[in-house]
Amino acid sequence: MRRAAPGRLAEDNRDLGPGPPDGRFGAEGPWVRKDPVPGPDLLAYVQRGIVVYREMLSFEQEILERMRRWARSRPDSLRRAVEISDIEPMEALVGQFRERLSYWQERERQLSQD
Repeated sequence: MRRAAPGRLAEDNRDLGPGPPDGRFGAEGPWVRKDPVPGPDLLAYVQRGIVVYREMLSFEQEILERMRRWARSRPDSLRRAVEISDIEPMEALVGQFRERLSYWQERERQLSQD
């Protein structure tokens, strides 16, 4: 099995859904499923993923917007420091949540067509 970058899925692991936080499949931890998702419940599992990532994306976007508003009212040096240390990483996280939400939405479309 090929390893993917953290937070990414290797091409041969697309049906597994987003992996554990460190990107290692086969790792031990509370997020690791020991067995495949049961067939009859797969659509419900995927729809639950969509709900979860929509909620997380909404929450993270709200925090990001608050950080941007706060930073705009600060002196340039402080604003830039906050952008580098907090806003840019948060933008990357929001991007990852968007990708994961898109993944689940695509899986739902695939399952709905079957």
